[in-house]
Amino acid sequence: MKRTIGTAMLIAIISNWNAEMSAAIYLPRQYQQSSCQDKWQYPVSRDDIKGKVVFHKTTNELCGLVPTASVTLVKTTENDTIRVLELCNIDKKFTSGELVVIHPSTKAGMDNVYTPLDPRACSLMRTYFGVIESIVKR
Repeated sequence: MKRTIGTAMLIAIISNWNAEMSAAIYLPRQYQQSSCQDKWQYPVSRDDIKGKVVFHKTTNELCGLVPTASVTLVKTTENDTIRVLELCNIDKKFTSGELVVIHPSTKAGMDNVYTPLDPRACSLMRTYFGVIESIVKR
């Protein structure tokens, strides 16, 4: 699967196509953008957010011409559920119920970030970019 994406990107560059658009065609379906993703809201927060992991899926694709991110749904201490996208996260894994702290990015959302699909892609709109860390060291 990773070779297919690399090959698609190389072909796009050589052929003078829009590399991002061409590579997106070859991304596995689970990485295709949801039709609801354009409705996600990207609030900006300077404060860390604490909560429990509800769902986590790490991206299996390396970042490159097409930006990818893991997706984590977190129930905050204020009892809100938010989505957190961590760019280029291919190795950090979180289990359901794990206590985490999110260090949100102060930059607004990005277009064309490919993430694994999550079960609330169309019902949960608040989405943060940031770095997630486990509160309990393993």
